[in-house]
Amino acid sequence: MDIKTLTKQKIITEVIKHGHSKDEWRVMIIDEYTASIITNVFTISEILSYNIISLIRIEEKEKPNLKEFSVIYFVKITETSIKSIKKDFKKKSFKSFYVITANEITSNQLNKIDLVGPPEISIKQLNFGFVPYESRVFIVKDNLFDGIKSFSNIFDINFNVCYTNDLTKDIAFTLNDYFEIQKKKNYGNLIILDRSVDLYTPLLHYYTFQAILHDFKFLVDNFYIEKEIHFEESDKLWTSIRHGHIAEINNILSEKAKILVSGIKKLEKDIDIKDLAKIVAETPENLKLKSEVEMFLELLDKSITKFELDNLPLVSDLEQSISTRYTKSGNKYREAINDFFDILKNPEIRKHDKLRLYLLLLVSKYTLEKNEEQHIIDKGWLSKSEINLKNKIKKMTEYFIIRKELNREIKYDISRYQPILKDILYSFHEKKKCFINIIGCKEDSATEEVSLRQGGFVFKSNNGDSTKKKKVIVVYFIGGVTFAEIAIAYDVSSKLGIEIIVGSDQILTPESFLDNINKK
Repeated sequence: MDIKTLTKQKIITEVIKHGHSKDEWRVMIIDEYTASIITNVFTISEILSYNIISLIRIEEKEKPNLKEFSVIYFVKITETSIKSIKKDFKKKSFKSFYVITANEITSNQLNKIDLVGPPEISIKQLNFGFVPYESRVFIVKDNLFDGIKSFSNIFDINFNVCYTNDLTKDIAFTLNDYFEIQKKKNYGNLIILDRSVDLYTPLLHYYTFQAILHDFKFLVDNFYIEKEIHFEESDKLWTSIRHGHIAEINNILSEKAKILVSGIKKLEKDIDIKDLAKIVAETPENLKLKSEVEMFLELLDKSITKFELDNLPLVSDLEQSISTRYTKSGNKYREAINDFFDILKNPEIRKHDKLRLYLLLLVSKYTLEKNEEQHIIDKGWLSKSEINLKNKIKKMTEYFIIRKELNREIKYDISRYQPILKDILYSFHEKKKCFINIIGCKEDSATEEVSLRQGGFVFKSNNGDSTKKKKVIVVYFIGGVTFAEIAIAYDVSSKLGIEIIVGSDQILTPESFLDNINKK
């Protein structure tokens, strides 16, 4: 289930081709919200290939003179967008008007844009309450209920809603009441988690490639700022390395480089015409691969350099010992406070990392004496307001359950902590007890044998068996999800042969999570 591809299909069918004839060229007007959807699933050239002559933002005060063309508005209906549509309508700025709303609208709003022509106007509600971020990741920017309802309607999935504690109980009940009366062609489970279910993960540095590139701000939303390149999932090299540990990336890229070099060596030998023709045909692809390998090696080098400059080997060892409660040698960890003060005294360690370590201690239920807190403030290691974040952390940890067992699946000392999401997904799938209690689970019919000629979106099993649907699990984090958890969703989905989708209101890095805590 690739939600970006399915979203793209939906927009082509319901928006771009709405009221369309083959010979007609049209203008498309979008707003800030729908632009975030469009740019995540289309390239500009793809949009224009559907007889769209121009893509315009509704916020533009002066629109180009395109009166001979029809217009498609794909926007959220607000007072501002209503004014803009009415203004264009009165000026007869376009030959005919097609308005597709990205949100549910009231009868009052409908009356305001249900204008009497000429020109002709057509209005359709689509209600797109989520933004596809990756093939298995979506973001709900506004109301959670509307976002999940929209996701359900767009992909024709009915959900059994589960939750883990009182923080998510009310929204789970509200959604279950809604889904009990819905009839959909597909079925799945929706697990709603509050961020407090795992407070370690957003505070830790994770060293998978995608996570660290965002942590170090080389990427923002998979966009390489320096070179203005968006890393797409259609790029096989990117998808093969994004969830790999930085310790592994060099080996993967080196193997790719060897393939390129072997091609060059072939050209240095006497080869027959058929082999030469094949090498020539592969050259454009190899040139692209060469460019990508060089770019990713450069990013890897930048990441490792920053890792060393920021003294992260020392910081990471301490944060892993605090979060796992074990040393890298597997012994019980008992020196957290002493080691923390050693870090505070080190002028070469960033204040940002000192604050994260302080919060990790608080999350782990360690406490500092009043005189220790004052000493930290007096020395300027942390500010009084930063020390007082303990009050906010105390509230957040009310529902946080610390894993007591040591994770034995350790490959790298700096990555010993395993996000709790992995425990939740495996225990949920295998119907086993977890130290996190998941409430509201029912047997679902997602894997029942059915006829798949009913229409709607079909989620086939990997073995190509078209009579069996893959089990669908959507995990929604209230309060943000991390790249580490996203990587786990992809990994578990692949290993178990089920469809795992992750949703949230935002993608978190350690820095953005600190910002969130400060704003609480």
